[in-house]
Amino acid sequence: DNYLLSYDSTTTGFTWVEGSSSGLASVAADSTPQLGGDLDVDGNAIVSTSNAAIDITPHGTGDVQLNADTIRIGDSNADVDIVPNFSKTTKIQMQSDGDLLINADSSSGDIYINAQDLISMQGQRLRLGVNNAGMTITTLGTGDLTLDTNSGTNSGSIVIADGANNDITLTPNGTGDVVLDGLKWPQADGTANYVLKTDGS
Repeated sequence: DNYLLSYDSTTTGFTWVEGSSSGLASVAADSTPQLGGDLDVDGNAIVSTSNAAIDITPHGTGDVQLNADTIRIGDSNADVDIVPNFSKTTKIQMQSDGDLLINADSSSGDIYINAQDLISMQGQRLRLGVNNAGMTITTLGTGDLTLDTNSGTNSGSIVIADGANNDITLTPNGTGDVVLDGLKWPQADGTANYVLKTDGS
């Protein structure tokens, strides 16, 4: 019947007190709470007061597991930051035995990967763009776009290839020129003929 047995230290007696209609208003703090079974919030939330943080800290090297098909973080009023808890030198690592997808929710959504120095993407293949649409690689500010091989050393080649025997076109913006430094033709072994075409003038 939602009554609580209460002890009165003044009268040193026990009395029955009607509890809140919604259940217990508070539970005394316990520095080492133990659950004998699953914690069922029954459609409610786990919240803190006065903007206090909620910490989920396993003991030692234990993991925090979130077993769900979809995990949502943040709300509609603020950005979401995922940062290391202890130091700025700690790394954040995402692992997957399958594909690892980072998707924007809509066609107009952008994905930003920012770093002060190096962004390393390691793989056998790198695919850019979307189906049946052009792809643009743009630098910020006035910096050049440089393609290096072997971490910038002299080893390796830069190959621009088209698998369908189509032409490869280098088109400058506006009245700019296409400048090829160190151009050599024919091949050193003389097996191929190279033709330099002009516009006829």
